Amino acid sequence: MKENNVEVVNVVDIARNLAELHNITKLVANTIVQSVFDEIGDAVQSGKRVSIARFGIFEPVTKPEHSAHNPRTREIVRVAEKRTIKFKPSSVLKGKVAGN
Repeated sequence: MKENNVEVVNVVDIARNLAELHNITKLVANTIVQSVFDEIGDAVQSGKRVSIARFGIFEPVTKPEHSAHNPRTREIVRVAEKRTIKFKPSSVLKGKVAGN
């Protein structure tokens, strides 16, 4: 699948490649892949930092309440505090993306 001229890889694609690489069924591979993503999500949701060697770090962050302005009306509004996730890629992953 392509989005904005960039090929998109999804869970099904990852599971299919994993199944072929390790000679397991696609169903087992899909279960494993989904379980890994669920574990990462659950850990970050509970406030833990997830560090995966050679890949990167997923970390929960809390963005404080702040003021912003509506660019159309120029009205100043309060933006509530919110929890989100930050990802910091490892140097190995950065090197792969850069083609090194």
